[in-house]
Amino acid sequence: AGSKDVIIVIDTSGSMNSRPSQSGCTECSSTDNRMDYVKEAASWVINTLSAADYAMVVEFSDNGARSQSSTMLPMNMLNRAILKDYISGLSPDGNTPMDKAFEKAFEVIEDSEAAGKTSGCTKNILFLTDGQNSGDDQTVIDIIQQKNGGPYEGEDLHYESGSGQNGDLTLISTYAFGDGASPLMSQIACEHGGVYHNIA
Repeated sequence: AGSKDVIIVIDTSGSMNSRPSQSGCTECSSTDNRMDYVKEAASWVINTLSAADYAMVVEFSDNGARSQSSTMLPMNMLNRAILKDYISGLSPDGNTPMDKAFEKAFEVIEDSEAAGKTSGCTKNILFLTDGQNSGDDQTVIDIIQQKNGGPYEGEDLHYESGSGQNGDLTLISTYAFGDGASPLMSQIACEHGGVYHNIA
């Protein structure tokens, strides 16, 4: 695979403190909560990146959306460690305003491109949540379309020449941890070239 830009968006709302379903899980600890699984998943993603890739972590709750840095970092060994340390320090609290999360993710992409801190290749947002938006779903959809164009379907998905505000399409994949995911999660992924996974 070629080099890429990756924004990992992590839901740190209070509901992430809930324990996932234990059914059929042979490796689940009785003390692990959704936040633990999200941290593990996000750190695994960081470990798969190379020095040619750029990445950043955004966290969000009703305390707002924040990122470890205002721009993406090249994923050399030091910066991978910095992001994994940031992930390990996250804790759940508050509600789940997904509109703020996507605003921040696209802001990081835009600021990174302006600063030349980008691979110049495929852009990806990986959205990790328990799947329940505390705000208005249409507001989330409107923000994404304003920044990314779309919705895209089938042959409309031209990764190098999307009609988004950023000049080309940012692929958005959504990962819902728990069994209460909103249909919004699959809609976002389907309309923006990504994949949707429900991890119960």
